[in-house]
Amino acid sequence: MLPSEFRVFKKKHLYKNKKPYGIPQGSGMSAVCSNVHLIHFDQEIKGWALNHKAIYRRYCDDLILVIPVDNVSQELLANIKDDVIQRILSYQPLGLEIQEEKTEIRIYRNDTIFDENMHKNKLDYLGFVFDGQTIRLREKSLFKYYSRAYRKAKTSRKISYVTNRKGPRKKLYKIYTHLGHHYKMRGNFITYSFRAHKKMSNLNGKSLIKKQVKRHWNRIHRRLE
Repeated sequence: MLPSEFRVFKKKHLYKNKKPYGIPQGSGMSAVCSNVHLIHFDQEIKGWALNHKAIYRRYCDDLILVIPVDNVSQELLANIKDDVIQRILSYQPLGLEIQEEKTEIRIYRNDTIFDENMHKNKLDYLGFVFDGQTIRLREKSLFKYYSRAYRKAKTSRKISYVTNRKGPRKKLYKIYTHLGHHYKMRGNFITYSFRAHKKMSNLNGKSLIKKQVKRHWNRIHRRLE
């Protein structure tokens, strides 16, 4: 893309946040500010969880409650869900909103995950998916990783075609393959996947994370060729 083309694209598609508030997505300040803003909310929900012998965890705007229940019924599930939602809604005047379409109940029984209608389902939280037996990376995360890697490989292939020599691959390898395990001192997506696999392997479920990214080298090189 030429500089003039980029300026036209920028003017058409990029815009400034005109609201007097807001934090850029992905900023480290997002987590810090959410912890400060929701400190009283966390205290109340944690107190509710302790009374129900449950576990409460929240990361930014994603929260999860793990509640041990002996006899699951539709009435009990509805009561629990309504109780929690009402507590969340009480903080609405402070700017806290809940997306009910993303509020889900999952039941874990006999190494299987069910939804509230007792249909087989999965637990999807913070980029990981658990079906009761296996742990995987979220497919959306894998798709995003490979899409970016393929775009980088496509650029390298184009340069190779134009110059009639091997295209630049150093940055591609650092950002998108196991060779970049020290990239920017923290690694890359593959490093993250390997670390996650190691952690998840200590849990009851079987981690398939390493298997999901095992063939990344071959898949990227097919795009280079």
